[in-house]
Amino acid sequence: STQSTGNHHSKEMFRALVGLESSWIQAWVTWGLAPNITATLGYLLIALICEPLIRHPSASRYLIQYGASPRWEEVTKTQTQVASAWLQLRTGILLVIGPFGILNSIFLTILMTNLVQLNSNELMSLEIPGMKEVAVSIVVMLVVNDFGLYWGHRLQHESDFLWTNFHAMHHSIGSPTPVSTLYIDPTDSTLQGGLPIILASMIARPHPFTLCLFTFLRIGENTLNHTGLDLPLLNLVSFKWLPLRAGVAHHM
Repeated sequence: STQSTGNHHSKEMFRALVGLESSWIQAWVTWGLAPNITATLGYLLIALICEPLIRHPSASRYLIQYGASPRWEEVTKTQTQVASAWLQLRTGILLVIGPFGILNSIFLTILMTNLVQLNSNELMSLEIPGMKEVAVSIVVMLVVNDFGLYWGHRLQHESDFLWTNFHAMHHSIGSPTPVSTLYIDPTDSTLQGGLPIILASMIARPHPFTLCLFTFLRIGENTLNHTGLDLPLLNLVSFKWLPLRAGVAHHM
């Protein structure tokens, strides 16, 4: 009888552990993995579309020029002397799916699981919230994220240590193109990307769908910033019309 009771408790404990593990996996897929995937897609889709686009002759009139040298001479020089386009692309992909990207997604999962209470069915639900709720959350997250990004970026320009050890890597690309968006040190990426997104999520407490949409739009917008195209249409679709937001020309 004692042995039977012990076996029963062991089975119950095992079921509880399996249930806990299952709920954690669901939470990580919802709050960690999915936003990480949409961020990667935001980078890859925009970069792979815009790289050939900015090389088209009709785009040359809209490209921001650096000094006296033609833009593409500077791009070629950078990709020859600093990092090839393929190396920049590979670095960007590994940044998102590497250790720092995974740690950011785990931290975001823990945070959002505690801030937004969803049961297991809601976690895996494909239900999309109303357009008004999505729009309000996106605007709030953009404003908060910009605040965090600004200070994460400025801090690295003010600190010799942060500049030399982390931020200088991104600025080594003297004439950026879309693939160079994520040619960035992981610590720099965390200060400018991961932490601002986490801060924005803390304040807005978005629906999982909205968070995924935001990471796609945010990384996609950052990739557009690196096209060097000064087009009113790009500023429109990337929400540059919101208060205190700068256009592509300012970023370059």
